Amino acid sequence: MKNFYILILLSLLLFSCKKEYPDYPYAELKQFIVKDAKGAELKAVIKGEDIMVYWPPMQDVPDSVSPLTTVSERASIFPASGKKVAFKDGTIYNVTAQNGSIKQYKLKLAPNQVKPQLIVGASVSVGAYFTIGGDFFIPDTAKTKVFIIDSKGRDRQLTNLLSISPISIAFYLPELQEDSYKVKLVSGVHTIIAKDPLAITYSSSPILDRIIVDYPRALKRAGEYQYRFTGTPVSKLNKLRLRLLSDNNFYEVEIKSRNPDNTVNIKIPATMPLGTYTAFEISSSLLSTPFVRNLGASYRIVLSE
Repeated sequence: MKNFYILILLSLLLFSCKKEYPDYPYAELKQFIVKDAKGAELKAVIKGEDIMVYWPPMQDVPDSVSPLTTVSERASIFPASGKKVAFKDGTIYNVTAQNGSIKQYKLKLAPNQVKPQLIVGASVSVGAYFTIGGDFFIPDTAKTKVFIIDSKGRDRQLTNLLSISPISIAFYLPELQEDSYKVKLVSGVHTIIAKDPLAITYSSSPILDRIIVDYPRALKRAGEYQYRFTGTPVSKLNKLRLRLLSDNNFYEVEIKSRNPDNTVNIKIPATMPLGTYTAFEISSSLLSTPFVRNLGASYRIVLSE
């Protein structure tokens, strides 16, 4: 019986000496690592509740990443380390301490993009092929856009981009009013407005454009074709006629549509004389007299059945 009481006494002494340790309260995100487009590790800068990822210049930013994360001792993180997540501003990570307290972190992208340089010419004719130069353009039409701002501050996006590279962007100018414009470039996170203005002008001697796509020259009766005139707004065109080589007379073609990109669609009459045509006669409300655009020997239009 005596030994029994001694055991109880020892058990009580051991129980009273046992220490209770509180659960850890730490919920810190210690490290956040992603890989760039070339496979190199990028360590985020963790500032307060922001996870700042500085993405390398001239690299495409992916839609998702699989970050490797390190947190406080005995804490957990969600989404888990290595799990694929949306790579965009606002993606949330929750770090839960051992004691159940939670700290929230938000992803914040900081593309380390070089600010583009922008060079624009002094003047250009309406409807013309036009190129702006510079450097550090992102060669992606989803990320690089060009706008033109008129003297009243109204802007219009130029959507007819023909080519884009890190140093140049080429496009056709749409139909615009004669005015002094500013060119605005949005490329990635940067917005640049050219220092010098761009004058859009009209010409009394419009030309047929053939810089990118040659204009149609082998025509058929009742056929429909598209032409681009540089120097005159097509909305002002009243009449188009072609001059026949054999009799030197002009024959009218039907204007089917005048398009915002400064092209015009025409239809050849079914009874128009066959043969070689050597000139376009352009009548416009902006021209005091019709203008005749002669076609060189290699660029004459031939009408056949």
